[in-house]
Amino acid sequence: MKYFKVLFLCFVATSFISLNAQIPLSINNAGFENGSGSATTRNFNATDNWFNRGTDGTAEIARREVDTTGTLANGGYVGQITDRYNVLTATSDFDSAAFGDAVHSNKTSYTISSGDYFDIGYVWQDEFRWNNSLDEVRLVLFATDTDTLGGTVVWSSVMDSGTRQVEGAYEYVSDTSTTVSSEAVGQTLYLNIFGFQNDGAMSGNTGYARIDDITVSVVPEPSNFSLIAGLLVLCSMLVNRRKV
Repeated sequence: MKYFKVLFLCFVATSFISLNAQIPLSINNAGFENGSGSATTRNFNATDNWFNRGTDGTAEIARREVDTTGTLANGGYVGQITDRYNVLTATSDFDSAAFGDAVHSNKTSYTISSGDYFDIGYVWQDEFRWNNSLDEVRLVLFATDTDTLGGTVVWSSVMDSGTRQVEGAYEYVSDTSTTVSSEAVGQTLYLNIFGFQNDGAMSGNTGYARIDDITVSVVPEPSNFSLIAGLLVLCSMLVNRRKV
């Protein structure tokens, strides 16, 4: 009986650590559905947990999709981003003066730990006047020194979608961030997502794309995997001792 108790405890311990090897984070309103009013479009002020680092709260962030009946006003909401930001001339991904329209910012509920890095995912589709050879979607994970959206950025990781690969349909993007810096430990994780064009000038075209279903998972520091190996060795030793 004790033999099985040892095996059970080993299984529970290793399973707990393994499950934590990749932990989905709660991104509040990741699908842009929650907000006030039922209009065809919503601005930042009317959309829960999304903030604008570009201009102000009156800029548009979400728009209804055409539903299965073809009625725009009854469809679900998705995020809307423009292509006006230019990464070649902007001073950083956090300088509001570099944006011609809006940059969507979200505060997660996750507190960063040492050694963390993150897996991200979302779907996007180009819609109107999107430059297929230049325009992309950029997602930035970051932390600030004041643990607020407006603080000085102490760590960031930039992940770009690449140019459009699928015509007239949503395509899925996944990527992995860099490992957090020591300055970010203990701070809240934030994300920015926006459109940009790589043509050397701020866009006047105001092309736009749709984004939806943003996901972020944390991968804890590699020492956890060493702990799993150590537990397996210990369990093996205990089981062998019971057999003797």
